[in-house]
Amino acid sequence: MSDIFISYSRSDWATAQTLANALQLENWSVWWDPKIPPGKAFDEVIDQALEKAKCVIVIWSKASVKSRWVKAEAAEGNRRGILLPVLIEDDAKIPLEFRYTQASRLTDWRGEAEHTEFGTLRAAVSELLGHAAQTQNGREDDKPRASTAADRPQKTGLQPAVPQEVYLDPETRLIWTIQDNAKDNDWHQAKQFAGQLRLGGYSDWRLPTIDELEKLYDPQNSSIYKIRQPFRLTGHWAWSSTKEGSGSAWVFNFGTGRRDHGPMGCSVSLRALCVRRSAE
Repeated sequence: MSDIFISYSRSDWATAQTLANALQLENWSVWWDPKIPPGKAFDEVIDQALEKAKCVIVIWSKASVKSRWVKAEAAEGNRRGILLPVLIEDDAKIPLEFRYTQASRLTDWRGEAEHTEFGTLRAAVSELLGHAAQTQNGREDDKPRASTAADRPQKTGLQPAVPQEVYLDPETRLIWTIQDNAKDNDWHQAKQFAGQLRLGGYSDWRLPTIDELEKLYDPQNSSIYKIRQPFRLTGHWAWSSTKEGSGSAWVFNFGTGRRDHGPMGCSVSLRALCVRRSAE
């Protein structure tokens, strides 16, 4: 059973993935990209997932407002009083029967946890789910949150307070952003993003070195991006701060576990995952 069911048009797959990743950071389970088991019909699997969900998020776009599947799933969520609509295109005309349900406007959202409208959506989901997200050790928290170093066995000594948006690596004492910046960027844009980032009360974020990035690789991870928990990626490659000559820099591929270097002007599927040094 998943906490959240995301309904969307296939043309909005990338947005659905970014939204699912952001919601999973809150320790909520999300059903959004159906994997059909052998012997099961597509509509049967969707119907079962929809029936068991506690919250239905519908992504409205110019494509999805024309989809009978999306409208049917929205109607079911509306009937059960668990519908939370999201608008991702300003010129999308929401179907009349759903127009009076306030939609979160994520037209300019690219995965930022601090985005105001995403924060409103997150609060609405939390309210629907009863503020009860189950953590790995089985206890209930007052507020759903991502797993952090505070939930794991620690070395001796006092530990610094760690905000929920970031992860403190107990071995390296580095503090990381849990999610990347969720869009393509070249090396200069990635470095600028890190330098301008204000997250978790910190303002001294930077790009990691290639060695620091490689330590996050987890070959046992069965997902498409083989990175340690609780990290979430939206692209295979992550930029490092390590340069190679005057116009290249090293990157790490979390799909293959391979490091490589390429032109700083390249941007396709390249992300910024940021890091800073923990205060001891």
